[in-house]
Amino acid sequence: MKKIYCIIFVLFALTSCELERVNPNDENAAEDIKTTNVKILDYSIVQEEVADNKIGRNETVYLKVRVKNYGGLYADDVDAVFSPLSCKGVWYNLNLLYSAYGFTIAPKSIDYLIVPGSFNSYTFKFKAPNQASTEKLLVTFTDYSGTTSYDELLVDVQ
Repeated sequence: MKKIYCIIFVLFALTSCELERVNPNDENAAEDIKTTNVKILDYSIVQEEVADNKIGRNETVYLKVRVKNYGGLYADDVDAVFSPLSCKGVWYNLNLLYSAYGFTIAPKSIDYLIVPGSFNSYTFKFKAPNQASTEKLLVTFTDYSGTTSYDELLVDVQ
């Protein structure tokens, strides 16, 4: 009988403990709630010279870039600056600050970058080099609060 009471006591003691739950996949969750964190998800080809849904050598294409705000706050008035890391192709209007003019990405949501003065407001014009390569751009995102996040845009030329 004494063993049963001991077991019951231990069970009650263990179930009343308040342990902090730590999810290794969610280690930055608390930090993300307090900030914005804009990253590139992917890009798609909107218009191209050869309709094969690939970027060919010497081809001029228009790309649509999809981004996600992984943070817990609204990313208001987002600017994206593209800096070539290893580009052999020509990115038109790369010297422009690609500003969204009040563009807002809600927390944990997905949207497209807006580029003023382009083919349509969501596209970047790109002239591929005459050789197969992976074009690399560093993208710096800054929102109204001054929070900055970085990502790379990799574009494969076949």
